[in-house]
Amino acid sequence: MRAGQWRVLGQETVVVSGSILAALIPMALVAALPRMSVELGTGPADPLYAQSIMTVPAIGFALASPLTAALVFRLGLRNTLNGSLLLYVLMSAMPLVTVALWALLGSRLLLGVAGGVISTATLSVAGEFLPQDRDRLLGLTHAGGGAASLVALVLGGVLVDRYGWKAPFSMFSIALPILLIAFLTVADLPAQARRHRPDWPIIGRLWAVYVLLFLLSVGFFVPSIEGPFLLLDRRITSATQQGLILSVMPLTSVLVAIFYGRLTGWMNEKSLLIAALLSTGLGLALCGATDARLCTLLGLAITGVGAGLSVPVVASVIIVRTDVISRAAALGAYFTVMFAAQFATPLLVAMLKSVSSSAGVFLWLGTVIALSVLAAGEGLRPARWACSMAAEPE
Repeated sequence: MRAGQWRVLGQETVVVSGSILAALIPMALVAALPRMSVELGTGPADPLYAQSIMTVPAIGFALASPLTAALVFRLGLRNTLNGSLLLYVLMSAMPLVTVALWALLGSRLLLGVAGGVISTATLSVAGEFLPQDRDRLLGLTHAGGGAASLVALVLGGVLVDRYGWKAPFSMFSIALPILLIAFLTVADLPAQARRHRPDWPIIGRLWAVYVLLFLLSVGFFVPSIEGPFLLLDRRITSATQQGLILSVMPLTSVLVAIFYGRLTGWMNEKSLLIAALLSTGLGLALCGATDARLCTLLGLAITGVGAGLSVPVVASVIIVRTDVISRAAALGAYFTVMFAAQFATPLLVAMLKSVSSSAGVFLWLGTVIALSVLAAGEGLRPARWACSMAAEPE
C-alpha cells in the first residue's frame, strides 16, 4: 500500500472505532456488577453503587457531545480527538489503581465525557469522505458498536470468572492503538474552516430529523427495557431463553448496518428513513399483537432492521447538510437526542403500562412510530432539508 492508502485506512479505522469505544463504556462492566457490589462492600442485594458506576458515564456523554463543536472550534478536530482518546485511556485505567468510590465515579464520569467527544469527533471525520465511502463507514460504525456490545457481554463474563471483577476493564486498552492511529492519520481542519462558528440556523432546520431520531431511538430501546417483562407475561421465565430471543434484534441490526453502504446505492435517504420508521414501528407492533413466539421473533427481527437503518441514515442526513464546524454541533445534538430518548423511554413505558400491559406498550408505541411517516411528510421533503448542500465533501 502507498502512504496515502495507509492514511485513509487509518482514518476509516478511527471512524469505526468511535462506536466501539462508546459501546464498551457500559457493556464491559455488565458481567462484573454482582462481584463489584460485593467488592465495594454493598453486597449483591444492594447493587446501587455498582450500577451507578456502570451508568454514570451516560451523564458525561450527554453533556460532552454538544460541547464538541466548541472544542473543535478552539482546538481543532485532530487535537480534540487525540485529547479525548488520551482521557479515555487514563480514566478507563482508574479502577486498576484505586477502588475508592469517589475515584471510580469521577473517573467513569470523565470517561463518559471522553466517549461523547470521541463519538462526535469520529463521525465528523467520516464527513470528510466521499459519499459512497461515508455511507459504508456509517453502516460499519453502527455494526461495530453492536458487535462490541455482544463481544463485551461474553468476554466480560469469562474475564470475571477467571481473573476477578477488575479484569473486564482491560478491554478498554483497545483505545491505545486507536490513539496512535488517530495521531498518525487524522488531519486537522483547514485554518479557514476554524474561523467560522457553527451555523445554528442550518442546524435548526434539521428539527424534523431530530424528532424522527427521538422516535426511532425510543423504538429500539423498548425491547431492552420492556422485552423481558413481555416474555415473562408469555411464560418465558428462563433468563437464557429471554436473552436468546431478545438478541435477535441487535444481531439483525448489526447485519443490516454492515450492508447499509450497498443499500444506499438502491435507495435514497428519504426512502431509507421511511423504511427505518416503518420497520421499527411494525416490528414493535407485531411483538405486541400476538402471543405466538414465532411472531415475536419476527417482530424483533423487523425492529432490528429499523435500528440498523436509522442510526447511519440520520447521521448521513446531518453530515451532508452541515459544514465542517456546524457538523460537530449538529452531531452533538444527534447524540443528545439519543440519550434523551434513552432516559425518556422508561417513563413512556411506565405511563403506558399504567393503562395497558407489556404487549400494549409494544403495540401502541409501534403504531405511533409507524404512523409518524404520515405526520412527518413535511419534514421528509428534501426542500425542508435544503440546508447547505455545498457542504457535501468534494
